[in-house]
Amino acid sequence: MAEQPLARVWNPSIVAEERPWRVRLGFFSVPEVGDKKSKSKPPETASFNVPDIFGEIKRMGERFVMKIVVAHPEKSAGVVRFT
Repeated sequence: MAEQPLARVWNPSIVAEERPWRVRLGFFSVPEVGDKKSKSKPPETASFNVPDIFGEIKRMGERFVMKIVVAHPEKSAGVVRFT
């Protein structure tokens, strides 16, 4: 069976910015603890959990996904190709 690539693109603005932490944030997140005295970063924010998302993709597609390629690793966003 020949390799059939499957691509997925996500909105980089979700990955790039931290958001105030709350329940049901709308994406798989990880808490980021900031400085409570700093006004530039809220004390409790959440960011997109890229490593665990790739881990779940790998686990669920164990027999189908042979490799995962991130087109823009410096941004942790953009085009992701599964083969």
